[in-house]
Amino acid sequence: MANNYALRKNGRTSGRLRRFLSRVFINEKLYNWFGCILLGLIAVGFGLLLATRVEVGFILVAVVGGLCVMIPSLASGMTNLYFIVYYNFFIYAVTRMVNSDVIKPGIGFDAFLVFGMLGFVLRREHLKTASNHLFKTPVMTWMLVLYVYTCIELFNPLAHSFDGWYDTFRKSTENFALFFIAYQVLTSWKKVDRFLFALFWASFLVGLYGCIQQWHGLFPFEMAQMLKIKEGTASIWFGGQIRKFSTVSSPTGFGMDMAGTATIFIILGLNEARRSRRLLYLLGSIPMILGMTYSGTRTSTIMLLAGLGLYGLLHMDKKQTRMYAGLGLMILLVAIKLPYYGNATLNRFRSSFEGKHDESYLVREVNRKRIQPYILEHPIGGGLGTTNNAGLKWNPGHALAGFQTDNGHLKTALEMGWIGLIISLALLFVIMRTGVRDFFRETDSWKKGVIAACTGSLFAFALGDLAQEGLGEFTNVAIFYPAVAILVRARILDEQTRI
Repeated sequence: MANNYALRKNGRTSGRLRRFLSRVFINEKLYNWFGCILLGLIAVGFGLLLATRVEVGFILVAVVGGLCVMIPSLASGMTNLYFIVYYNFFIYAVTRMVNSDVIKPGIGFDAFLVFGMLGFVLRREHLKTASNHLFKTPVMTWMLVLYVYTCIELFNPLAHSFDGWYDTFRKSTENFALFFIAYQVLTSWKKVDRFLFALFWASFLVGLYGCIQQWHGLFPFEMAQMLKIKEGTASIWFGGQIRKFSTVSSPTGFGMDMAGTATIFIILGLNEARRSRRLLYLLGSIPMILGMTYSGTRTSTIMLLAGLGLYGLLHMDKKQTRMYAGLGLMILLVAIKLPYYGNATLNRFRSSFEGKHDESYLVREVNRKRIQPYILEHPIGGGLGTTNNAGLKWNPGHALAGFQTDNGHLKTALEMGWIGLIISLALLFVIMRTGVRDFFRETDSWKKGVIAACTGSLFAFALGDLAQEGLGEFTNVAIFYPAVAILVRARILDEQTRI
């Protein structure tokens, strides 16, 4: 009896504490007596520390900055989603400015995901109805199958490293959490519109900064980072100039991000009824396309054409679409066949269409043919973290260690086997099927445009993964998984009139 009484007392105490913290931090947002006392003590404490121990004072300032980000993230799911997008797009620029390897971008991303999930609990949001629908969708079903299969790969007898498995498992968990947060947050077409508008400005600024790097040249702090690169320098240069990377992790990531977002906003611009928004999206896509070309990522060119090509197929019954497609094809042919070879960026763009005449393509094809028997003989693969440089780090001596896949699907087939590849392709198939099906079911032109834009961008990323390890990059997950969430949500979004 005494133990039961103690448990009930502890339960009442924890319940009162939870309600108090929720009221003080979430409902009243520290606009109360507790907030005045807390902030006053913090201000006095910082003054004393900065006057006596400067290094400790700066650490605490950073902690307060983190709190200023954490509290809005806990208070609003939409704010948390905005923070994730802008953090992923711009954090690498911060690491280059401070010229320090101490900052680990992945830790901040993980923190935002934790804030997002914890915010649902603190705000006492009822997720049951929406979650019931989510877990009944084919997309979520195959996502769970892939996630469970990733967990099972821990017991792959050919892999020798827990750390190699954990690196992939952590990314899978991050992607799963981001998709869940986006799905639970984007609960109306108005919120979808607001999110896409925020994504536009993030993408526009990233593309514009890439253009500045091309026109102005890299800044001193960026050149300092370039000098640190000792391996793989050949992939940084093309035609006597540096491939631009803007504020993201790499030129490849920059090019693929810009191709994915340019696809979204060109399609949205073509379907916008608001004249100002239409001009903003179409004109704002220009820096994204230019930045894509300045990155020197040839895969991104194919991605953009594939995404817009899918949109053309969806709208092939319209005369206007056929006219735009014809005009675009003429411009593309002129750019490819123009007898001018004095521009390195244009030459790099043309090389995207060399096909079997491209030496890099031929080398990759030889590698793929050589490794195919290994895939057929190992249905569950060689284990996570066994290919590329990660294999040399986590699984030295493994048969796949150091093998450069240069292909996301090939990497999946080698590390997770042909069973894992089938699961991954099935997930991509049901995502594309969801987008195409809902596009033809939708009657509102703007909503059809949103669905087509997301579907085209996702198709571009999936195709890009054939030539690069594109899907799962630190930056493009902030584009890919919210777009998937929009497609899965489309059928149950409330029918409120957009403003």
